[in-house]
Amino acid sequence: MTAAKTPRTPLLDELAGFDARMAAARQRARALTDAIAEHARSIEELKRERIDAYSDDDERKAAALKKRTVDAAAKAVELDERRQGADIAATKAQRERDAFVAENHAALVSERIPVATAAVKQIEDAIAALGEGVRLWTAEQQAQVDLLRPIPGRDGREVPELQCRELVRDLRRATADGVPMPVPEVREKARRELADKSDDVRMEVFS
Repeated sequence: MTAAKTPRTPLLDELAGFDARMAAARQRARALTDAIAEHARSIEELKRERIDAYSDDDERKAAALKKRTVDAAAKAVELDERRQGADIAATKAQRERDAFVAENHAALVSERIPVATAAVKQIEDAIAALGEGVRLWTAEQQAQVDLLRPIPGRDGREVPELQCRELVRDLRRATADGVPMPVPEVREKARRELADKSDDVRMEVFS
C-alpha cells in the first residue's frame, strides 16, 4: 500500500507555498546558528594562537592575530544579526501560514477529503486482508493438525498458535461502525449538537 498523494488544488498549492517559505526560513535560521557556533570556535582558536604568540614574545604575529580576532568579532556580530533576521522571517512565515489556514480552513479540509478517504479505504482493506489471512492460516493449521493425528507420539500441539486472532477481533470491534474519517467536521458537529442540547436543558430549567 502507498500513501495517497495530496491533491493539487489552488488552495492546497498556495498552502504548499507557505510551507515551503516557512521551511526555507527555518533552514536559513538553522544554518546561521550552525555558522555562528563554528565561527565562535574559530575565534577561540585565534585567541589561543595569540596567547601562544605572546608566550613566544612574537609581537608581530600577536598583532596580526589581534586584527584577525577583531575582524572575526565583527563578523560574529553580523552573523548573529543575520540569524535574528532569519528567526523573524521564520516567525513571520509561520504567522502568514496560520492566518491563511484560519481564513480557509473549511475549504482546505474539504480539498483534502480525497486523502482522508483513501486513508480510510487503506485501513478497511488492510483489516479485510488481515482477516482473510487469519482465516486461511487457521484452515491450514487445522489441516496440519489432522495430518499429525494418526502419527504415534505426535499431536496438534506441535503446530504453533497464531497470536494475532485477538488483534483481528479488536480491529473489527473498533471499526464496527466504520473507520472514522480523519477530519474535524464530525467532532465539531457532535460538539455543536451537544451544545444545542445543553442550551435546551438550560432553557427548560429556567422556563
